[in-house]
Amino acid sequence: MNAQRVEAQIVEVLRTLPSSRQAEVLDFALFLRAQQMRALADDERRAVLAEMRAAFANVSPDEIERQVDRAVAEVREEYQVRPADDA
Repeated sequence: MNAQRVEAQIVEVLRTLPSSRQAEVLDFALFLRAQQMRALADDERRAVLAEMRAAFANVSPDEIERQVDRAVAEVREEYQVRPADDA
């Protein structure tokens, strides 16, 4: 069953309810949609982390730490060199 069909069924059911109940049902539907969006975002983050782990699987933790420290230092230096009105 696709989402449009489910939403159409919900609209039909809503028409039979008093307006106060309609608001409750719509709030719950919005809550469920938000939960679904959060779950999708979590899945995307997990996929990115898994990809990163795979990409760095053969790199030692010490080397990763050194490279991260170097990159952070470069960015900090770049921000310190800029004139105040560019920041």
